[in-house]
Amino acid sequence: AIALLTAVVHFGFPEAARVKMGASEASLVEHIRTQIPTDWSFPLLKLAAGFAVSLLLLAYLDTLLTALVVDKLVQADLGGDETTSQNKELAAQGLANAAAGLIGGIPGAQATIRSVLILKEGATLRLAGVAVGVFVVLEMLMLQDLIALIPSAVFSGVLIKVGYDVMDWPPLIASVRRARGKVPPPTALVQHVAWIDMLFVVGTTVVTITVNLNAAVVSFLALFYFLRRVGVKVPDFAKPHPPAPQPTAREEQLAA
Repeated sequence: AIALLTAVVHFGFPEAARVKMGASEASLVEHIRTQIPTDWSFPLLKLAAGFAVSLLLLAYLDTLLTALVVDKLVQADLGGDETTSQNKELAAQGLANAAAGLIGGIPGAQATIRSVLILKEGATLRLAGVAVGVFVVLEMLMLQDLIALIPSAVFSGVLIKVGYDVMDWPPLIASVRRARGKVPPPTALVQHVAWIDMLFVVGTTVVTITVNLNAAVVSFLALFYFLRRVGVKVPDFAKPHPPAPQPTAREEQLAA
């Protein structure tokens, strides 16, 4: 799809915006050399400390949330019982971000969308995550000219499709059906989705978009425990729909 639409835009709409690849390999090496810090004075470290702590919280929260999502998907879809070693994950992330910062890199964290997508595509080994990073580096170093031909609109479409694929649709559909008065069938696979569940989902999304992820996680986590404290039933995870009661032998005889 990317190749086809790129060809269509290339020949039919040559003025369309393309992906910007940025610096070349030679300029990248020079950029890394100039980014190595030389000033370690206390005033400068004090100035950077606030931004560093804010970024640390954001990255760690994102990683912990992604680890929770991945663990649940692995248990539900693959039947495994392995869970993420959160301490090791955060320690490795901190070391990697520190090393990246020393050469002008951008700190990062686990990516929920990419992690869910790779599981949806059938990946079962940790090597899959490593391979993604390796292929990205190879593409950036060897295929810059080809990637620069891809229209920005095509990449936008890819992101929309990926977002659609990783969306957890069953709870949303169940919530809409219940709001319309339609009771789901009595199967163990149907999820209970109460209005308060959707309140947390929608509220966290809105605050993340309008403010930031830190504010969303902290505020709704506090709200979650406050409601539990005052006695409001707030489930941690969706529970299976209880099976329908089976008719007794007497009821079957009367029905016959």
